[in-house]
Formats: sequence, C-alpha cells, structure tokens
Amino acid sequence: DEPVYVAGLVAGYMSKSKKLGFVAAMPIPQVLRNINSFTLGARSVDPSITTTVVFTGGWSNPVKEAESANSLVDQGIDVLTCHVDSPK
Repeated sequence: DEPVYVAGLVAGYMSKSKKLGFVAAMPIPQVLRNINSFTLGARSVDPSITTTVVFTGGWSNPVKEAESANSLVDQGIDVLTCHVDSPK
C-alpha cells in the first residue's frame, strides 16, 4: 500500500484540477486498498482532492480501459492511474 500512497502524494502535487481518476478492473479487496491508498496520499497534500473510479469489469480489456480513461479526462480529471492487467 505504501508505494500507491506515495503515487497519490505525487498526484496530489501534480494535479491542477484537484480531480484524480482511477481505472480499475474489479472491486476486490486489493484493488480497493490501492484506490484508498492513492486517494489518502493525494488528500495528505490537499484534503479537497477527489478520486473518480471506473471499474472495467475485467482484468484485460484494453478498449474499455481506453474508453474509461478518455471519459475521465473529458470530466476534467488531469491525473490518472490504474489497476488492470493491460494498461493502455
């Protein structure tokens, strides 16, 4: 969890919109821990930061992952991360 927390910390410093995005495969415990760690790291920089999560429903779905990432960017989110097997 610690490296994901540090990634969130960096994301918190890098984001200008205070909106972060997380593309994830499925809501299983390890993925949820990563989402929480990332968000807590970012919120240690600025408590008003939010993380929007999109679950793709599968571990290897490059098309859905790309669509999810583009959707997050269209919402004004300026820093993205993921927990999937085929990041695109």
